[in-house]
Amino acid sequence: MNKRYDLIVFDWDGTVMDSTAIIATSIQSACRDLGLTVPTDEAARHVIG
Repeated sequence: MNKRYDLIVFDWDGTVMDSTAIIATSIQSACRDLGLTVPTDEAARHVIG
């Protein structure tokens, strides 16, 4: 088996990248897909963390 990566970095606390906008968009998309009320950006960001 060939080694494809030397290192994989997990940025759980947002030190390397601020993923808040991506997570909020994902929450909104999931709600839309499930037929639920889609939260505003502010409401979606409030539940992160």
